[in-house]
Amino acid sequence: MKQVLGTVAFLGLSLLVLPGGASAQCTQTDINFQANINGSSTPAAQSNQVDMSANGPCSSTSIHTQGVQINTGGRSPVIQKRTVTQTITPGRGNGTGVDVPVVPVRATVQVDVYNAAD
Repeated sequence: MKQVLGTVAFLGLSLLVLPGGASAQCTQTDINFQANINGSSTPAAQSNQVDMSANGPCSSTSIHTQGVQINTGGRSPVIQKRTVTQTITPGRGNGTGVDVPVVPVRATVQVDVYNAAD
Protein backbone atom coordinates (compact mmCIF):
# COMPACT_ATOMS: atom_id res chain seq x y z
CA MET A 1 0.00 0.00 0.00
CA LYS A 2 2.86 2.40 0.85
CA GLN A 3 4.42 1.70 -2.55
CA VAL A 4 1.16 2.51 -4.38
CA LEU A 5 0.71 5.77 -2.45
CA GLY A 6 4.32 6.72 -3.12
CA THR A 7 3.88 6.12 -6.84
CA VAL A 8 0.66 8.17 -6.93
CA ALA A 9 2.34 11.04 -5.06
CA PHE A 10 5.32 10.96 -7.44
CA LEU A 11 3.04 11.02 -10.51
CA GLY A 12 1.03 13.89 -9.05
CA LEU A 13 4.17 15.95 -8.46
CA SER A 14 5.49 15.09 -11.92
CA LEU A 15 2.41 16.61 -13.51
CA LEU A 16 3.09 19.87 -11.68
CA VAL A 17 6.58 20.11 -13.18
CA LEU A 18 5.62 19.61 -16.83
CA PRO A 19 5.84 22.97 -18.65
CA GLY A 20 2.46 23.72 -20.22
CA GLY A 21 1.01 20.29 -19.42
CA ALA A 22 0.94 17.28 -21.67
CA SER A 23 0.71 17.53 -25.47
CA ALA A 24 -0.43 14.96 -27.97
CA GLN A 25 1.19 13.84 -31.20
CA CYS A 26 -0.26 15.09 -34.52
CA THR A 27 -1.77 12.46 -36.78
CA GLN A 28 -3.03 12.27 -40.35
CA THR A 29 -5.26 9.30 -41.20
CA ASP A 30 -7.01 8.18 -44.36
CA ILE A 31 -9.31 5.16 -44.60
CA ASN A 32 -10.53 4.04 -48.03
CA PHE A 33 -12.78 1.20 -49.29
CA GLN A 34 -13.50 0.54 -52.98
CA ALA A 35 -15.59 -2.42 -54.13
CA ASN A 36 -16.86 -3.58 -57.51
CA ILE A 37 -19.07 -6.62 -58.09
CA ASN A 38 -20.27 -6.89 -61.68
CA GLY A 39 -20.25 -8.94 -64.89
CA SER A 40 -17.49 -7.11 -66.75
CA SER A 41 -14.61 -9.29 -67.88
CA THR A 42 -12.35 -6.24 -67.57
CA PRO A 43 -10.92 -5.73 -64.07
CA ALA A 44 -12.05 -2.54 -62.32
CA ALA A 45 -9.62 0.37 -62.43
CA GLN A 46 -9.39 1.33 -58.76
CA SER A 47 -7.06 4.06 -57.51
CA ASN A 48 -6.61 5.93 -54.25
CA GLN A 49 -4.11 8.78 -54.38
CA VAL A 50 -3.49 10.32 -50.95
CA ASP A 51 -1.06 13.20 -50.46
CA MET A 52 -0.20 13.87 -46.81
CA SER A 53 2.08 16.73 -45.90
CA ALA A 54 3.06 18.77 -42.86
CA ASN A 55 4.62 22.21 -42.84
CA GLY A 56 6.68 21.48 -39.73
CA PRO A 57 6.32 19.81 -36.34
CA CYS A 58 3.10 20.24 -34.42
CA SER A 59 1.06 18.91 -31.52
CA SER A 60 -2.55 18.08 -30.69
CA THR A 61 -3.84 18.19 -34.27
CA SER A 62 -5.60 15.42 -36.15
CA ILE A 63 -6.85 15.15 -39.74
CA HIS A 64 -9.05 12.24 -40.78
CA THR A 65 -10.54 11.51 -44.20
CA GLN A 66 -12.46 8.47 -45.35
CA GLY A 67 -13.98 7.29 -48.60
CA VAL A 68 -16.33 4.51 -49.68
CA GLN A 69 -17.03 3.66 -53.35
CA ILE A 70 -19.23 0.66 -54.17
CA ASN A 71 -20.51 -0.53 -57.56
CA THR A 72 -22.78 -3.53 -58.00
CA GLY A 73 -24.32 -4.90 -61.17
CA GLY A 74 -23.89 -4.22 -64.87
CA ARG A 75 -21.42 -5.45 -67.47
CA SER A 76 -19.51 -2.26 -68.27
CA PRO A 77 -15.91 -1.70 -67.15
CA VAL A 78 -15.74 0.28 -63.89
CA ILE A 79 -13.43 3.14 -62.85
CA GLN A 80 -13.23 4.07 -59.17
CA LYS A 81 -10.87 6.97 -58.57
CA ARG A 82 -10.26 8.93 -55.37
CA THR A 83 -7.84 11.80 -54.72
CA VAL A 84 -7.22 13.34 -51.29
CA THR A 85 -4.87 16.11 -50.13
CA GLN A 86 -4.20 16.67 -46.42
CA THR A 87 -1.93 19.41 -45.05
CA ILE A 88 -1.13 20.17 -41.41
CA THR A 89 0.24 23.62 -40.61
CA PRO A 90 2.00 23.93 -37.25
CA GLY A 91 0.31 25.90 -34.51
CA ARG A 92 1.88 27.09 -31.27
CA GLY A 93 4.11 24.01 -30.94
CA ASN A 94 4.39 21.30 -28.38
CA GLY A 95 3.97 22.37 -24.72
CA THR A 96 6.76 20.02 -23.63
CA GLY A 97 9.28 21.77 -25.90
CA VAL A 98 9.90 18.53 -27.80
CA ASP A 99 8.59 18.83 -31.34
CA VAL A 100 8.02 15.55 -33.12
CA PRO A 101 7.06 14.70 -36.71
CA VAL A 102 3.48 14.08 -37.79
CA VAL A 103 2.37 10.42 -37.87
CA PRO A 104 0.69 9.47 -41.20
CA VAL A 105 -1.63 6.43 -41.34
CA ARG A 106 -3.13 5.08 -44.58
CA ALA A 107 -5.48 2.10 -44.93
CA THR A 108 -6.91 1.08 -48.31
CA VAL A 109 -9.07 -1.91 -49.20
CA GLN A 110 -9.86 -2.58 -52.87
CA VAL A 111 -12.15 -5.46 -53.90
CA ASP A 112 -13.02 -6.51 -57.47
CA VAL A 113 -15.31 -9.52 -57.93
CA TYR A 114 -16.49 -10.94 -61.27
CA ASN A 115 -20.15 -11.98 -61.13
CA ALA A 116 -21.18 -14.02 -64.18
CA ALA A 117 -24.84 -13.68 -63.22
CA ASP A 118 -24.85 -9.95 -64.14
